[in-house]
Amino acid sequence: MKVLVPPNKLREQLVLVRWVGLLFSSAALNSILLLIIAETFKAEAIFLLISFLVSLFIPIFLSIGSTLYLITIGEKRLVKPMDIEFLTIPMIAVVEYIKYYQDPISFLMRVTFLGLYLVFLGLLQNATTVSILGVSGGRSQCITEILVANSSCRDLKQLLSDHSICEALEIFPLKDLGEFCVLHTPEGIGFNCFIFLFSHPQDGFRSVLLFVGYNRTPFEIVRDRLSRHRLIGRKTYLLALLSNKVSFDSSYTLESFVQAFPKFDFASDKAHDYALRPTRVPLLRIKGLPTSAKAILFGIVAPILVCIALYSAGFLSVSDLVITLVPIIVALLFGLLTIIIGRKE
Repeated sequence: MKVLVPPNKLREQLVLVRWVGLLFSSAALNSILLLIIAETFKAEAIFLLISFLVSLFIPIFLSIGSTLYLITIGEKRLVKPMDIEFLTIPMIAVVEYIKYYQDPISFLMRVTFLGLYLVFLGLLQNATTVSILGVSGGRSQCITEILVANSSCRDLKQLLSDHSICEALEIFPLKDLGEFCVLHTPEGIGFNCFIFLFSHPQDGFRSVLLFVGYNRTPFEIVRDRLSRHRLIGRKTYLLALLSNKVSFDSSYTLESFVQAFPKFDFASDKAHDYALRPTRVPLLRIKGLPTSAKAILFGIVAPILVCIALYSAGFLSVSDLVITLVPIIVALLFGLLTIIIGRKE
């Protein structure tokens, strides 16, 4: 008998295959660049600076490019720089072993130093990449539950505004965002729960509560059994708190409710978009920076280009170039990180 794979499961498998391919390709390219640097090593200040910048930024650029590609095919999955560095270590170790197999002490010293150096860089690169790209995840990592209340949206909103309910569920007070209202747990690492209140798509005397939850790690959001139990627990607790005031229909799943009331699909998209804010890509919103911020960035980048041009033309010595570039690059990194982190929700 032929076994059919669900479309969503098949898409996740294809994304995983692409992710693995991009990870290995990025590690191979990173290894080649590091080996070129090692072969042409010179004990000069400008070379040391360039070598450090290449080893620091190339994995970040590879991570950004690979992750943005995965986003274009419909699934956000981070190709983390640390993973690239971890794969780079054995790739370079193989080349180093071929060169130094007759001198195992030199081989072990070089590989150990390389491993510690790349792991240190990976920690910095991961933090930078998450600030630029956000965390991995999408709707497929969200857990959902739905309740249909035999009460109007206005009446249920008043009940949910009671602070005793917020304290009992350990959630923030109700926020009215116009198209919907939302209650949610403190957002951050760990379990995140969102309770959305919508008007019923066809019956003005009823309303809909949509529960969305997931477990958030420093790099991704995931659905797991514990998060599902905690989400169902909050739904059950809310039912108990409101049982004497409102009756609920809990027979629907989100899929069956959208199938019965297709208009609710738009509301569901709005709710998931709000809950998945940590997965948004700050880099794609840089075009919305105020003019003053863009001017500051241009004022930092332009001197870098001018200094490189002067050095290439022979008007600037190596020491002067290094002395000029280092504070500018530090200011650029600090400014970019400040802007990106400041633009997070």
